[in-house]
Amino acid sequence: MANKKLPEILTREEARNLFKQINRRYTRGIRNYSIYNLLLNSGLRNAELCGLRNKDINFAEPSVMVKNGKGGKDRKVDLPEETLVYIKDWINEKNRLGLDSKWLFCSYRKFNDDKGLPGQKLTTRYLQLALKDYLKRAGIDEDKNIHVHSLRHTYATELLRADGNLVNVMNQLGHSNIQTTMIYQHMSNKDTRSAVQKLIAF
Repeated sequence: MANKKLPEILTREEARNLFKQINRRYTRGIRNYSIYNLLLNSGLRNAELCGLRNKDINFAEPSVMVKNGKGGKDRKVDLPEETLVYIKDWINEKNRLGLDSKWLFCSYRKFNDDKGLPGQKLTTRYLQLALKDYLKRAGIDEDKNIHVHSLRHTYATELLRADGNLVNVMNQLGHSNIQTTMIYQHMSNKDTRSAVQKLIAF
């Protein structure tokens, strides 16, 4: 593992520039801002986010339940409070549009940029293409080869810096082996909930 190239991640400045490109005055921007904010503050995989249903968000905890993640496993992922604000904004927008869809993130009109009918589940390809457009507009170096999975790496790196507990990171990401979580820091006894609260949300 020591010889493996570390994955590319976004700096905090790059993340801020990325979000500046998403215009929240429009439906697409409200939805996509919520999507990429959730990815950067949860470490969800691309397919896991696309598969989220409305009922998977727990506003009381706050957390999101990932069903049938990698390896067919379910897991609860704790979220910072700030992320729920943007999810609520998107849900309110869905209600305003009368979107009756079981999918949390869905298409909102016919023949729009999602290439589907209203209420359909977004595709992983759409998330990648939209991110590529935002990255280009943000002036983020193409040589960094940032993609949707890079947001997962960014989250894991930030959480580890904030908490120093690889077990917490492993649980949030849904890894089955601690080796996958890149062992380079000593473990501690802090729980995941307190770790997430210490993490400064994007």
